[in-house]
Amino acid sequence: MIESALADVDELAALPGNPKQHSISDIDASMGEFGFLERIVINRVTGHIISGHGRTETLRGMRAAGKNPPENVEVRDGHWFAPVDYVELPAAKEASAALTLNRTVELAGYDDTLLADMMAMIRDTPDVPIIGWSDAEVEKLISVAEHDLAAPGDGCAEPALVEKYQILVECDSEPQQVELLERLTRDGIACRSLIS
Repeated sequence: MIESALADVDELAALPGNPKQHSISDIDASMGEFGFLERIVINRVTGHIISGHGRTETLRGMRAAGKNPPENVEVRDGHWFAPVDYVELPAAKEASAALTLNRTVELAGYDDTLLADMMAMIRDTPDVPIIGWSDAEVEKLISVAEHDLAAPGDGCAEPALVEKYQILVECDSEPQQVELLERLTRDGIACRSLIS
């Protein structure tokens, strides 16, 4: 069962050996612009963070720098309290859960056309930033998408067709899908998971 609460940021304990690195400056910019939007997940069994190390580090850094707390973070007697979700996982599973949560995000990717459309919409909205991408990256992505959608004969050369050889493998279960994806990735085969 998940229990939501507010927790003192100073009392949150990192998962020992957590290998995930974070772009603290982007998290800081995001929290400054949008507030604190994503809860930190804590394993009640051990007290360790399962998800939210970067958010925790960012909040501590913001407070140490004398910044105001982002929206949705409360201050009580000088301590910052952030929204958390408490879960109960056996200690032996928490490292796997933390890695899996991060890895599934990495594996997903973007639909470049929809991403470019959304970025163009945001770019054209006054005073709304795109955080995590440089201006050059945004413009390049939008430009490539616009070029790919351009009609032949309008000054843009038709994009060359690139042959791709793909297969779709249907698995009997999620564990089988995960095992196959890991094996293919270890073998150097570019692949991604699909769920329908």
